[in-house]
Amino acid sequence: MLWWLAFALGCLLCLIWISVTPQIVRFYKYRIIDKLKTPEPSSFPMVSVIIPARDEEAKIESCLKSLIAQDYPNFEIIAINDRSSDRTGTLMDTLSQSEPKLTVIHIETLPDSWLGKNHAMHIASKQAKGDFLLFSDGDVEFRHDALRCALSYTLHHNLDHLTLTPRHLPGGYWENAFISFFSLIFLMVFRPLWVSQPTKTAYVGLGSFNLLKASVYRQIGGHANIPLAVLDDIKLGKLVKVNGFRQEILIGANLLRLRWHRGLSGIMRGMEKNAFASLNFSVPALAFSVLANSGFCLLPYFAVVFLEDRSDIGFLGALVMIHALMAFVGQQHGVGWKVTFVFPVMVLVYYWVVIHSAFKTLRHGGVYWRETFYPLKLLRDRQTISSPTDKQEAL
Repeated sequence: MLWWLAFALGCLLCLIWISVTPQIVRFYKYRIIDKLKTPEPSSFPMVSVIIPARDEEAKIESCLKSLIAQDYPNFEIIAINDRSSDRTGTLMDTLSQSEPKLTVIHIETLPDSWLGKNHAMHIASKQAKGDFLLFSDGDVEFRHDALRCALSYTLHHNLDHLTLTPRHLPGGYWENAFISFFSLIFLMVFRPLWVSQPTKTAYVGLGSFNLLKASVYRQIGGHANIPLAVLDDIKLGKLVKVNGFRQEILIGANLLRLRWHRGLSGIMRGMEKNAFASLNFSVPALAFSVLANSGFCLLPYFAVVFLEDRSDIGFLGALVMIHALMAFVGQQHGVGWKVTFVFPVMVLVYYWVVIHSAFKTLRHGGVYWRETFYPLKLLRDRQTISSPTDKQEAL
């Protein structure tokens, strides 16, 4: 009986990974926005590009220059200096003196019950004149036709919200390996091919490129509806979807690029602020996440080592699919297939990040973010949004 149970479980895991594989391959192969050859509209609507930044002096200038160089005929740029202590605001002001498309907003104080970035984007949205709003980050660089490609696709398919995945600039081996691992898990969780479907359980948003109609943004309450959302990009995407609007995610790796964090240690530090938030600050959700990921990602290794009499054949098949997918994702990110060798190590690194994030949050009773403390009770209490069909659907 135990032999058959082990055999059946292994086969089930193998089938799950086999079912996931074509979806991820299809997404990477056929959802590249600038390869889709979308016809351009007869006229382009005005777009307001909103760039919040705090202490981004190393990257903000190249970001804004890449936006200024866009060949899109009708856009404005609103850059928000959110209480920076470096030269971010000065660099913004210098560029705005010679570029009429660029408007700079300086924020000196943060109101209660707001995260800084969410507040900055909220303030900019009230000043924006565009028919579409593009929320992005101060470390992203854009190809000259990024806006033209994105708006052509959005208008042709009558979308309310379009998000694009960026190209992550390669770093060291361990950094590249984690980026590939995280991308694989992200695609499994958010099911990109389902995002364009009416189901409200498939949604997404990315901070590097969130483009949506201004009328939709205001109808769903914008960032005023998610003032304390640490994962503001994902939460904004869910706001769009649960309110019944059309959404899609495409690969924009040829149009925008960034360096997420420098080195594996930098990624781990950068993720600590939002890892527990991604689980809605829930300890049961954390336990379930670790157990589920262990079953999908680590159990096959133990089964292949310890099971006998070929009851491990399904688990072996799952391992083949896991490493093939990791190698494929690494190739698509331009970091090579060799990152597949450390897949189980990356799983353990991910566990460390989420568990350490939860430990720090629970120990302090909240989160320190940009020198401001946010109590855990307040963060948990603000995890609801409004929709026509579910007034209190948890984010």
